[in-house]
Amino acid sequence: MAFLVFLYRYLESEWDVVYNLYGYLHHDGIMISYFAG
Repeated sequence: MAFLVFLYRYLESEWDVVYNLYGYLHHDGIMISYFAG
């Protein structure tokens, strides 16, 4: 959980990274399903 908090805070300050990460996760069905549920 601590890692997720760190990741969230990092991405929160790096919107470009958020967008790229979202695109990557959206492309990878396994990863998006993992983060979604």
